[in-house]
Amino acid sequence: MRTISKLIKAAAIWNLNNLGLCSSGSLVILYDYEAMKKAIQTSNLDSFKLAIVGAIETRDNIKFGAYEVSSVWARKGYGPILYLLAVDFADIHGLIPNQNPSHLSSSAKKIWKMFYEHPDKVLVEPLKQKTLNTEPYLKIKLLKKIKIGKDVAIANHLKLVKNDKYGEILNSIVETADSILNSQMTSLYQYK
Repeated sequence: MRTISKLIKAAAIWNLNNLGLCSSGSLVILYDYEAMKKAIQTSNLDSFKLAIVGAIETRDNIKFGAYEVSSVWARKGYGPILYLLAVDFADIHGLIPNQNPSHLSSSAKKIWKMFYEHPDKVLVEPLKQKTLNTEPYLKIKLLKKIKIGKDVAIANHLKLVKNDKYGEILNSIVETADSILNSQMTSLYQYK
């Protein structure tokens, strides 16, 4: 019988070649490259929203000496790669789950559990400090283990913004992703 972690891992999207990847401060954004090209051509806000496939925001957690996931949203299948990208951006500091248990969705918990049970893409290090999270798979830090094939996704993004003299395209992508992320997280907190 397959575990939930194995099912999530099997359903996850790991190939970034048809996507665009950008970051702004502590926000990492993943989007469908072709859909975003069309959204830019039409300047249609709904098309911008549909092109975004996920976003993850982190903050520096001094107590744990790592980056902590503060908010995350992804379309089905894109969650694990977003976490892996956040681990990559966190570099030597590593990535830890949100330390407020009520801010962890069931989907986020499943992804942390997947990385905990199947650490083939990340190094898993137990946290030395006390945490409010009770599950063992939420008392960990994820560290970089493999190189992520993100170069094509970054190149796709750079193609989209290369003639954007005033940063309007990048601002539209960032603001749209931030809006989706805030809306989704607000919904999560209201139901807790």
